[in-house]
Amino acid sequence: AIHRLIVRYGLAVDVGDAGATAAVFEPDGIYDADVRLMRGRGDVEDMVRSERHQAMVGSCAHQIGPAVVRVAGDRATALGYSRVYLRQ
Repeated sequence: AIHRLIVRYGLAVDVGDAGATAAVFEPDGIYDADVRLMRGRGDVEDMVRSERHQAMVGSCAHQIGPAVVRVAGDRATALGYSRVYLRQ
């Protein structure tokens, strides 16, 4: 289930769907990406709606995985790779 959630991110962000992209995160989740540190779903939505990201929609593709998932009680941590291809 966690792997599917991670993959859903790539598909949603590639088509520029801010709501679907943000929905893969907990409301108060933190997403530390190379472009910026995002705190909460609102920051993720803002990143997807940004002019920089929208200029890439239709020309980008995320390839995600593999991920190592560690589950401890009701918490899980995933560590993996994400590569973005951009057609120019």
